[in-house]
Amino acid sequence: MSLFDRLTDEALRNLPGHAPLRAAFVDEMQRFLPSQLAAETVATDAFWTYLLNLLAEESRRILAAPYG
Repeated sequence: MSLFDRLTDEALRNLPGHAPLRAAFVDEMQRFLPSQLAAETVATDAFWTYLLNLLAEESRRILAAPYG
């Protein structure tokens, strides 16, 4: 496993408990979305869980791809 792979894996493991990052993400998204839409989507626990799962899945797919 390369250093990049290990660092990516570590970052993904640390994301769920990183409350300041989540807060910053929600704040940034609220700049672009109407307040009610942001409250019903990106500010919810379900969306954060979805986003973390998506990041993990896509990272695994990318890391599994052959090096070019």
